[in-house]
Amino acid sequence: MTKHTEFHWYASENAETYSIGPENSRDDVIEAARREELGFQEADDEGPARLVFYVVEANKTVLAAADWVLPRDLFEAALERLSDSEHCDEYGECNGAFECTPDQERDLRDRLRAACDEWQQAHGLQWVSWSFSQSRNEELIELPLEGGEA
Repeated sequence: MTKHTEFHWYASENAETYSIGPENSRDDVIEAARREELGFQEADDEGPARLVFYVVEANKTVLAAADWVLPRDLFEAALERLSDSEHCDEYGECNGAFECTPDQERDLRDRLRAACDEWQQAHGLQWVSWSFSQSRNEELIELPLEGGEA
């Protein structure tokens, strides 16, 4: 089951890369963007100097090591190391080493998943994806600047 972080607020100049956040509220992320002068635009025919940026409320996926540790990958790495050893013939042939049935591979996958989940939980490891999993309340913010400064 995929887990997600709580929703937080982020800000971006381009609605693609959200460089500010996470913040707990819309007001907090707007204030952080203002302090960073995010999306600063000089005064022009459109109006006075201003900050123009996007805010969004979003969450991210909590990554589980168990989702990325696969028996096939382990067997390939083991076979590569084994083929350079004295346990294989001079051509690196290892006579079917690490071959198993689909049922055996599923069993190993389930056991690896359980071990990885237990290990990750025991050490309090929580890795979070770089990208958003879900987003809502995206909004373009335009803040006029008094005297041309943030």
